Amino acid sequence: MNNCKNCMGAYENPDNMDQAFQVQPELMEDIQMSEGYEYQEPEYLPEGYERQELEHLPEVSFEETGCPAGTFSVFSGGVAIAPLNVAPTITFPGQGATVPLQALTLRWNLVSNATYILAVRNVTNDDLIVPNTSLPVGRNNHIVPVNRLTPGHQYRFALASVVGGVTRWAGHRYFRVQSIATPAPTITNPTAGAVVPRQILSTRWNAVAGATSYLVSLRNLTSDTLWINRGSLTGTTRAIQANQLSSGHRYRLAVASVFGTVERWSNRYFSVQMTEAERSTINPRPPLTGILRTDIVQIARSQIYVRAEGNSGNHNAFSRSIFGVNTTHHWCGDFAAWVLRQVGRHNHVVHNWNRYIHQAQIGEGWNFSFARNWGHTPNHGRWNPVSAANVLPGDIVLWQDHIAFVASVSTNNITFVGGNQGRQVDERTATRNNPEWGNPRQTFLGYFRVV
Repeated sequence: MNNCKNCMGAYENPDNMDQAFQVQPELMEDIQMSEGYEYQEPEYLPEGYERQELEHLPEVSFEETGCPAGTFSVFSGGVAIAPLNVAPTITFPGQGATVPLQALTLRWNLVSNATYILAVRNVTNDDLIVPNTSLPVGRNNHIVPVNRLTPGHQYRFALASVVGGVTRWAGHRYFRVQSIATPAPTITNPTAGAVVPRQILSTRWNAVAGATSYLVSLRNLTSDTLWINRGSLTGTTRAIQANQLSSGHRYRLAVASVFGTVERWSNRYFSVQMTEAERSTINPRPPLTGILRTDIVQIARSQIYVRAEGNSGNHNAFSRSIFGVNTTHHWCGDFAAWVLRQVGRHNHVVHNWNRYIHQAQIGEGWNFSFARNWGHTPNHGRWNPVSAANVLPGDIVLWQDHIAFVASVSTNNITFVGGNQGRQVDERTATRNNPEWGNPRQTFLGYFRVV
């Protein structure tokens, strides 16, 4: 059988081709085609040789020749003999199977001397979750991470074996990931609306059956700072450090249960305690962005929970900032003036503020005066009476006896930030089609846009 080795050498080295074809016919009578081999037409024949059809398939044994499996080729009468590649048989998952939501191990039977090509597609959303991936000889499994699987979705698993440049694909295998209930976690600490001390806060939530992990986010709503962004963990508690909490600020804790690629979120709002001195002190102004609307909203929100001093009366830091002394009047307008001063819209307000107070004392609502005198001034804004249909964040809304800034808007609601709302700066929501204020309800007068 040494001649067979020569034949392989001749195939790889054209200089030996004549010798290979001279010895090859001598082998034809003694060998039969063994199982697992097939004829393949050669790409070319040496000059002077003719193609001959064989009456039977010759056998070429890799073991006898010593040729490495998958590399041996022999020419016989113009016909090349090469290993026969068969498609792999997928053993898991079964056709049409429903698999649990967990890391999935795909399995198949080995094909002799084969490497493999594998791909997995989410048929439901047409997402290729495992692109064509090459696997080595002897490998008969591949793990799909759970975070690439979605409950209830159908998938298609494609697998091919490759031997000697010949690729054979197995029939596609379809399976589905089990549909499961995907509830959001219930946050147990802090409680809704809680006021917590400024110290390490241990947030907690209930475990959710089937969840593979949890995500946690924490945003300071007062300063609009994202302290924790989608922190991933497998437990049901997360410590928030004291240096991530600011006295008097309001926060939103968000926790999600994760089911593969599905996330279910819960929110919990809380605030951080202030000492009495802290509660009545103006908070540092956030940096200006240069975008007027954004700056107005951020500055107004930065003062949420700053309140009047003591248990009664209207002495407060915003009025002192405007007038230089304590005042006794309601101070929502003083807060508005203070915010406008922070964005450089202060001269006109300060100059006319005493006149507004005097007009209120003689029976003309000071908010009407504020709107007519300040809002109609071209350098400051434009007055829009009655309707709240077109308000935007940063606009100033006025009621018969109250004033506040629009913080955000939605299809049905307006959220606004104002001073002297429960003796403190606070954020509240009114309906867009009936934005009345207070108890008894006060008439909405309109809004003006700061320019």
